[in-house]
Amino acid sequence: MICAQTCWEDCFLYGELIQLVALTTYGNVWLRAVVSEAPPELTRSSSHFIQYIASVRFLRNGQELSMGTAGWFGYLRRERASRLQFIFGPPPEPFGVRAFANANKWAIQVTCPDRWEVWNPRWVFDPVRRAWNVTYSAHELGQPYPAESDSLETTAANLKAAARDAEQVSRKMGAEPITKLFAVTQQALESQLLEPDWFVAMLPPFPHNPLARRMLCAVAKGWVFGGMGSWLDRGPDYGAASRAEYESTTSRLWDAVLSAVAVATNAYLEPAG
Repeated sequence: MICAQTCWEDCFLYGELIQLVALTTYGNVWLRAVVSEAPPELTRSSSHFIQYIASVRFLRNGQELSMGTAGWFGYLRRERASRLQFIFGPPPEPFGVRAFANANKWAIQVTCPDRWEVWNPRWVFDPVRRAWNVTYSAHELGQPYPAESDSLETTAANLKAAARDAEQVSRKMGAEPITKLFAVTQQALESQLLEPDWFVAMLPPFPHNPLARRMLCAVAKGWVFGGMGSWLDRGPDYGAASRAEYESTTSRLWDAVLSAVAVATNAYLEPAG
């Protein structure tokens, strides 16, 4: 995984993603938990929050609702929220260059009895603490964001095919060690033994759908959309591959990866088929 070997300041794209996955999955587990349980405070229990986040707060109608995740989870239960969903939009523009923080249209949709809310993150880097201040702001929706149409099985097959094609193009480009990451992505979809320890802390251990968990771990193993030196930072160095081949492969890979994250996150608590 590229970001594990580079400066965290270059890894906001991945950091935004896994934080939304953690909030969505833990939030859905919490909404189904018995009332006597305390809401989870991820800033004290999750390695992602502890290592890389200086603060996380939640605003609604311009007012601070919570500093930390426990207060936000408590708010969701008071509002009788029934479900959290990871939603996302198009890739960063321009696609072939390094992405910038807050440029991505992914968020958390909350379903309440009388409305839908979307919670959008904004990340600001603190150079002194070398950590991020993250603010989530709520906006009401007139109608819910469209649900994913593909099944877990179809989405996993699409991710595997995209990683296989990317592995072939990467080999033609001579893009080691990225080529190996695409191979590991495919392997992770087939094995239950390849979960990296640091990523397991991002997800509630139980209950979970095994395929959904494998898909999220496969994304973690083969994430190549980091900053300098990543798959998006290839420039004109295409080796034996063509620019058109690289760009079409990258577009397909991005769609497959983000679809996998959304489908797996939102199906994390569904029983295995």
